[in-house]
Amino acid sequence: VELAAELARVEQHVLDLLANSTASLMVNSVVLDALDAAKTSAALTRAQIDEAAVAVRRIAEARDEYAPLASRGAALYLCMAELARAVPVYALEMRQFVGLFEKAIVHADRAAMRPRRVANIVDTLTAAASAHACRGMFAQHRELWPLLLALRVAVGSGLASVRSVRALLLGVDAAAGGAATLRSAGVELRKARSKKVPKEGAPVGGAAEGATPTRRADEGTAKGAPVLWLGEGVWQCLLSAAYAEPNLAEVP
Repeated sequence: VELAAELARVEQHVLDLLANSTASLMVNSVVLDALDAAKTSAALTRAQIDEAAVAVRRIAEARDEYAPLASRGAALYLCMAELARAVPVYALEMRQFVGLFEKAIVHADRAAMRPRRVANIVDTLTAAASAHACRGMFAQHRELWPLLLALRVAVGSGLASVRSVRALLLGVDAAAGGAATLRSAGVELRKARSKKVPKEGAPVGGAAEGATPTRRADEGTAKGAPVLWLGEGVWQCLLSAAYAEPNLAEVP
């Protein structure tokens, strides 16, 4: 920006001299000297602008190569923040996480190629942050960490949508909170299911329309579920997941 402004200033100065000159340009040494100086200055400025543009492109390319590291760092810190919201004793200050980040950069294996180096830092940071998080957790909560991290990474990389994750984590609660809506959705899903023609010799998954499924004496009837072996809670979870995520609409 500064170089472009300097080039514009030089050009404007030349235009002012030409506009205010009363003598012929061939004999006006002031204008001629100013034109020569402006030509030299403009050439240098344009060269510097071209070099700056190349440097900007290189910086952008290097920044893109480090994007996976930034994405993983954000996922790790957000997982820790989510755990702290559930159990405040798990809270981690930003300066502590920055310390883990800096140590990972120092201890990660060196590599000649930048992508390999970034991958090494990502692996080292993930291992260090996971060890730090699980070390301070209660035993019954340690299994939450890989699940949270896997979901965060999947969403960040585009392998899963936020709606899919919400359907997975909040399916039962969504079924309980929106019973009327989910019941109506379940009716539509059952209608769609009844129209499907089961394959010959198909295993469990519902009997043909009008048929009476068999059940053992120790099995209870699951109200609302299409088959006897499917519990009502699991069925409502499936309905809520299908209602929340269109890609799962055919599951029930």
